[in-house]
Amino acid sequence: MGLKSKNISILISDGEHPLLTQVVYCLSKSSNIRVYVVSKNDKVPMKHSRYIHKFFHVPEFENSEKWFNHLDGIIEKNDIDLVMPISEDGILFLLDHKNSWDNFNKTTILTSSEFYKKGINKAELAQHMKTFDIPCPSTYILKNSTIADGNIKSLSFPCIVKPASGISGEGIHIFKEPSELKDFVLTTSKTYVIQEFINGYDIDCSVLCKDGQIIANTIQKGSEYENRRFAPPIGIGFLYNEDLLDVVKKLMKSLQWSGLAHIDLRFDSDTNTFKVIEINGRFWGSVDASMLVGVNFADLYIRVSLGENVEQINYKTKTYLSLKGLVKHIKRAPLKVFNFSFLKNQTPLFFSIKDPLPVILRFVNRTRVILAQRFSS
Repeated sequence: MGLKSKNISILISDGEHPLLTQVVYCLSKSSNIRVYVVSKNDKVPMKHSRYIHKFFHVPEFENSEKWFNHLDGIIEKNDIDLVMPISEDGILFLLDHKNSWDNFNKTTILTSSEFYKKGINKAELAQHMKTFDIPCPSTYILKNSTIADGNIKSLSFPCIVKPASGISGEGIHIFKEPSELKDFVLTTSKTYVIQEFINGYDIDCSVLCKDGQIIANTIQKGSEYENRRFAPPIGIGFLYNEDLLDVVKKLMKSLQWSGLAHIDLRFDSDTNTFKVIEINGRFWGSVDASMLVGVNFADLYIRVSLGENVEQINYKTKTYLSLKGLVKHIKRAPLKVFNFSFLKNQTPLFFSIKDPLPVILRFVNRTRVILAQRFSS
């Protein structure tokens, strides 16, 4: 009996992560997958989703052994086939307990701890790519407020400074002059990477890999953005590019990557090359967009982890708007609200309509926070 005709029980082990919404959206498209969720946060709006069979609140204990005991009980009682972490912290937590947790063999395929930690750390990844001759920006490491004046003067400006670990464009700075960078260096004790600014444009590649080989991928480029600088795009267009894919193949092979990853790249218009910026070793915000163009990474990840062979998948080259992107788009073109094919196939709107309670709760929570901030100021 093939996996498509067999009922499969999946346990998401880090349901407190914001990407739970997109992952559950993708899993809801597979009728034979039953979704269970464990979360350290009991107030997650998605706990009320009609697509989650059971939601378990397991608090964060001082002793991780107690947490795993609770997890083991859920796995046994509900006959869980596969445990799937969706965030980098969730993956790292399971990898760090690989040798002490008896049910680790039930997890989805994962990269080794050594290569995973190297891949998601911008500083270590930069050094790794230099070793393996993988195209990337010129990179300097800033640690404990130390980088020699000579190094600063040798940099080309403008330059970008970003935390060695971080998400959603948080903590990123761009400096136009050496004096600005020098002032910043003196105020921080964290580890940062300093990279040359590349003339060109951002472009991303999402992949599912096994033992360093890419099984499925999509390539996407931002088309709509919020006003916040360095924020993820709220509108994207899917495309094919073999030159970019060759760079990503070399990168994933060098890390012997297994599992999912979202690779940020930048096209260098001065050299006509694609350069790797960083790896997000987890699900990503536009994973639901990939599903709408033909590549359901969540479903594929489960099938590959359970031993199924997956053939190459061709995806559609079309655009996608997040809910924020849709609102912005409709303000410019109000009649778009009547294009039901577009709304269904290129936005997450219909999913939100079918599963409204989590959306309503997120709106209420957000409104409460905004009102509290206004009245406290």
